Amino acid sequence: MEEEDNDPKFCDLTGHDACDLISPILLLERTPPIEIKLLLLTVLPKFYEKLGADPYDFLNEFTRLCDIQKRLAGVSEDTFRLAVFLFTLSGEANAWFWRLPSRSIKKWTELKTAFLELRLLHRTLILAILYFFKSFSVISQ
Repeated sequence: MEEEDNDPKFCDLTGHDACDLISPILLLERTPPIEIKLLLLTVLPKFYEKLGADPYDFLNEFTRLCDIQKRLAGVSEDTFRLAVFLFTLSGEANAWFWRLPSRSIKKWTELKTAFLELRLLHRTLILAILYFFKSFSVISQ
């Protein structure tokens, strides 16, 4: 008799409890399954946490590309944007997303506002640090 292998494998997604990772996004409306085309994922802009990355340009391009996608009946623009947004984040921006409180985002405007506020805070902090070092180098000379 063969012994059943109950040890979850690295690539076996069924080996993980669905409650282990709860998304910050809570879709309120009942929608049919959201179809995300592979081609869309290849053309969507990617947001990396780097100096000079403009979150406004990123969001404008993201919403423009999402808005021209054909969606199934019953899937709103907001729901589609919320479903696709995570695929555009990388590095620290992705880590920020998963640190948001579970099921705290219910609308696109909430996610967009949280994203822009964090980017503004990040940019302000970097500028303050640069100003500090510039001031420090002037004083020490």
